[in-house]
Amino acid sequence: MAEATALREVITTSDFEQHNATEQKGAELAVSVDTSEMVQYMVEKGLKEVPPEYVLPHKHRPSATKTKNLPGNLRIPVIDMGDFHHKDGAERVIGEIGRACEEWGFFQVINHGLPAALMQEAMEMCREFFALPMEEKELYSMKTSSGIGYGRRFAVKEGARVDWVDRLGFWSASEEHRMRQPLHIKRPVAFNETMAQYGDEILKLAHLILTALSRHADLPSEYLLERLGEAKAAGVRTGMNYYPPCPQPDLVMGIGSHADGSVLTIVQQDGTPGLEVLKDGLWVPIPAMSDAFVINIGDQIQMISNDRYKSVVHRVTAGAGRKSISNFFLPGWETTISPAPRFCSSSDPPRYRPVKFSEYITEFMKVPLGEGRFVDNFRVPRSLSGDSMED
Repeated sequence: MAEATALREVITTSDFEQHNATEQKGAELAVSVDTSEMVQYMVEKGLKEVPPEYVLPHKHRPSATKTKNLPGNLRIPVIDMGDFHHKDGAERVIGEIGRACEEWGFFQVINHGLPAALMQEAMEMCREFFALPMEEKELYSMKTSSGIGYGRRFAVKEGARVDWVDRLGFWSASEEHRMRQPLHIKRPVAFNETMAQYGDEILKLAHLILTALSRHADLPSEYLLERLGEAKAAGVRTGMNYYPPCPQPDLVMGIGSHADGSVLTIVQQDGTPGLEVLKDGLWVPIPAMSDAFVINIGDQIQMISNDRYKSVVHRVTAGAGRKSISNFFLPGWETTISPAPRFCSSSDPPRYRPVKFSEYITEFMKVPLGEGRFVDNFRVPRSLSGDSMED
């Protein structure tokens, strides 16, 4: 794990209530930075050239890594979930979701059950929040590396490149997590009510995806949900992302390559492309489809499924300006994550050691992007992976 002293979080300070880090064993990093380092602030002040700390080495720039002549059949799966609750169509949907999670780790869903009007309202809340004066946004600035509040989500080593994005993070669903890390937004006025309703619907969608994966693996419908602990303890942490217009987009990355520490991530795009997934060594752009959600497998499912369903590396490029809403479905804080016996066998023993989610996610939030696959820190050495499993 990276040492806390080698890290800093590029975010802002405010009078927002201090998170209860002692309840989380004091593991979160206290963080602070000047507001003038927020990307939106710099752009609105007339920035003409990207500051040096954002400029990527030539070999890591979008133009150097962009896939040229992408094969026509290399497209992220788009799954129509409309038939999931109908006997005749459910098996098709389950099969498509399962194959997408095995082969891609990424897919888009349409006819997913979330009202289009609610999706539009949520995106409007995102637009209105980032349109607030900077001094008002500062009231919600992050205080720790938890990612809750306004600022920047990812840790950055001294001297490392910084991503071209500002973010507002909060719990949209989960009483347990919300009480531990509270955030109440005063404006837009409808923000809290709208996003709570949105979070509840995202939670339902996450449950549907996990039900489909359980059934795809010939397991009881609730199997994966039960492996995540009590349903009431699980929740959705939402991140509203703003990638301001960039004067030199080929020099920077909106968010650098990484895999998610979640169970599932459910992303709503604003109609502007930028999200890309790494498939067979090629960067594949994900279309920004209207009323669709992009869904990807996170590290927690990769561990529980013993690598059957894989968390996949992805990134976001910068450009003329883009907003998105990322929803991370997470287990309860004290849930222990480990390969489920039904995904293991004598010939394929557990590949990961058990780890409490609180330990996993706290360390995950401290480690800079691009520092390898964080999930590999919990792999069992091959010589030890033949130990017996508990039922």
